[in-house]
Amino acid sequence: MKRTQAGVVPGTFRWRGQTSTHCLASGLDDYPRARYFTESERHVDLMAWMIYTTKILENVANRLQLDSKMYREDRILFQERLSEHWSEEDGIWYDIGVDGAEHVDPETGRVLRLEQPKHVRHYGYVGLFPFFLKIVDENDETKLLKILHNLSEPHLLWSEYGLRSLARVDPYFGKEEDYWRGKIWMNLNYLALRSLKHYSIHATSKIVKEKSLRIHDELRINLIKNLYKQWRRSGFVWENYSPKNGKGKGCFPFSGWSSLIVRIMAEMYT
Repeated sequence: MKRTQAGVVPGTFRWRGQTSTHCLASGLDDYPRARYFTESERHVDLMAWMIYTTKILENVANRLQLDSKMYREDRILFQERLSEHWSEEDGIWYDIGVDGAEHVDPETGRVLRLEQPKHVRHYGYVGLFPFFLKIVDENDETKLLKILHNLSEPHLLWSEYGLRSLARVDPYFGKEEDYWRGKIWMNLNYLALRSLKHYSIHATSKIVKEKSLRIHDELRINLIKNLYKQWRRSGFVWENYSPKNGKGKGCFPFSGWSSLIVRIMAEMYT
């Protein structure tokens, strides 16, 4: 990954193989990214995975009494770069890239000069990967409270059926292929529950613990109720679920990650 997916700036990463509508390498196919492809693009979900991976490899090396210095140094560098993705105003991490043009030829419509790279502001799953993967410091009350507050906002991701993949107020919500542009996915909701449970236990702030537990319990019940309802209605579990009415969408029958509902019911988070 360090060799094939590295960004221009040391310690940054970008998914390769994008098209104008898809970033298939990320697994979140049509989730909106920067409008213009440039080498300066930096993807926050990939950065979060790299931090998560180096932390695991560091722990494995330590258990095996091997040199873990490389993994530790990488993790520290990646975490520093991750901070550049954070939006204090919006309480989420964003991709960094070129999302607009400074000058366009009025006659041909040709882009003559692009804007400088900056936060690509789409509130959704991608920007929450550092939280989903429990990378946020348990002592960081300010950051955690901002994330938790927004997580339960109905105009963003919260719904009575689970967390939407993209904010309801985003201009791309429900548009075009509409695969990762609002649909509710059980695998990412599972990661959200897992993280909420973690911070409800390990956060140093009492208010963060209480709020994490409350959101966890409400989200868990919403997911269980909706999946049971859809199974009774259709006889199947589905690949993903509508953010508007909770109905099953995509492939069916699809146990896959929808079978995580069993672990959710048992609160078995690993």
